[in-house]
Parts: sequence; C-alpha cells; structure tokens
Amino acid sequence: MPDRLPDVLEVVEEITIQASPQKVWQALATPEALRQWFEPILQFDPKVGGRIVLSGLFQGVEPYHFGGAVTVFDPPNELSFEWDDLFESWPAPTMLTIRLTAVPEGTHVRLSHHGWERLPDSMREAMFRGFEGGWDGNTVRRLKELVERGSATW
Repeated sequence: MPDRLPDVLEVVEEITIQASPQKVWQALATPEALRQWFEPILQFDPKVGGRIVLSGLFQGVEPYHFGGAVTVFDPPNELSFEWDDLFESWPAPTMLTIRLTAVPEGTHVRLSHHGWERLPDSMREAMFRGFEGGWDGNTVRRLKELVERGSATW
C-alpha cells in the first residue's frame, strides 16, 4: 500500500547561505540571475502580475514548459509565482515560493512548491508525488554555490 499523503502538501528545499538577504535577492531579481542557478531557459518579468516561464528537458529527454503569473515580488524577502504546465494546462496552477530570512549565519532560503490542494483529487496525488521526487535539494544548493562563490554575472 502506498504511503499516505502528508496533511500539508508541500515540497520544500531549504538551505542557509553565508550572505545577506540583499545579496541573495540579487540572484532572484532578474532573468539573467535566475538563469544562472534556477533554469537556463527562462523568461521573467520581475514584478507582481509579470510572467515567468521555464522550459527544458526533464532528465534530458522529456520537454517541459512551466510557469505563470508572479504573485509576490517583495525584495529582499519573497518571490512567489504560479506553477502551471503550459503544454497541458492544469485545472489550476500550484505555487512556487522562495522566501529569504536573515539569520546570524547569513540568509535562510526556503523554496516551497505548494498549492496542491488546488488540483482535483483525481490528479493531486500523482502530481504531488512526481514533484516530491523531482525537487531534490539541488536547486537551492546551486543558488548557495553561486552566491557564496561570488561568481554571479548579473
């Protein structure tokens, strides 16, 4: 029998970066910056109501095209946007939120893919499980490496 779904459907990646929230925010604030650690094929209009679109090949084979409207653009605290399959639009988008919090060691980064309850019961578990396995911590590790290395080119 498969594992029961958690009460809160949320996939989370977290990490602490040895830099100020303002410096980490620079890696979230423009398409050029996001391309360096989040997704190389990306369109981004960095404002509430703007659009973000991410494209690529899952495991180098299967094309994907995700994105939606920017719902929160709050420097240097939070970036949130809709996450919808732009090839086969879902009945409702899920959400992706990146939240920055100052801590003594620098900045705590919390990436959260949430909003799964917006999807119909018939597809919610399969979609959640698929993304639960896909978010593996590498995204925030790439951000940490880029910011701490100081090699960003934005």
